[in-house]
Amino acid sequence: MTKLETHLWNCNLSCAEFYRNKSSSGWGARATQRVNVRVVAATNADLAPMVAEKKFRSDLYYRLNVFPIAVPPLRARRNDIPRLVRHFANSYARRDAGDDRSALEQVQRELIVEALRESKWVVGGADGAAARLRLKRTTLAYKIGKLGISRRSQWEFH
Repeated sequence: MTKLETHLWNCNLSCAEFYRNKSSSGWGARATQRVNVRVVAATNADLAPMVAEKKFRSDLYYRLNVFPIAVPPLRARRNDIPRLVRHFANSYARRDAGDDRSALEQVQRELIVEALRESKWVVGGADGAAARLRLKRTTLAYKIGKLGISRRSQWEFH
């Protein structure tokens, strides 16, 4: 279930009754059916203040908030981006029989160039691009060479 916080109050009521009664009836069905399910719900909204403002049902919040898992946003987990790109590029490549290497290299290039700009093109040291990317200085230097990144190439494209 996603974006449950944006559904209408009536939908929240239906979900709360479903969790409480452990039964469901399909759209237009006359009979209810007992179900035994586990529910995973996700949201990027802070539901506790919404419950306090009566914008989200407290009984539904209580049932959904049994085992909360807080995951930081992707912008705080930049090292996950290449893995995600690789995963999705591979799945699309299998489907389309294409090559995912160029997509991954483009994302890596953009991340490295951004880190280099933020560090004023300093690769090593505590405030260098390698530290920002959480890479060894030598690994970053290798990737810079492999991807053909230079200050000059960046000025040509921007």
